Amino acid sequence: MEDEAPEKDKDRETAKSNKDLGKVTDFVAEREVDAEKFRHAITGILDSSSKDNAEKVKREKELAAVKINSEDVEVIMKEFDMDRASSERCLREQSGNLVDALRTLVE
Repeated sequence: MEDEAPEKDKDRETAKSNKDLGKVTDFVAEREVDAEKFRHAITGILDSSSKDNAEKVKREKELAAVKINSEDVEVIMKEFDMDRASSERCLREQSGNLVDALRTLVE
């Protein structure tokens, strides 16, 4: 009879150890899934960011190709107290059309 008591204690300890091990294994698997979701999300963000950057570069090239009149830039600078770069940008966004640029600034 005395031999049975230590065996039952060992069985209980083994069962408890197995249960605890199962909890740890579940936690590790859960973290791995979360890490994979994180990698996927970051990849999506980076892809989106690189597409946005490519679109911005393309847009800047398009705007740089627009011919603008320096007198029109001066008018905007004086009338709206703007710096040259902002005035040029506004004109370029309106395809070099002074009237449209002025309307945009007034609105």
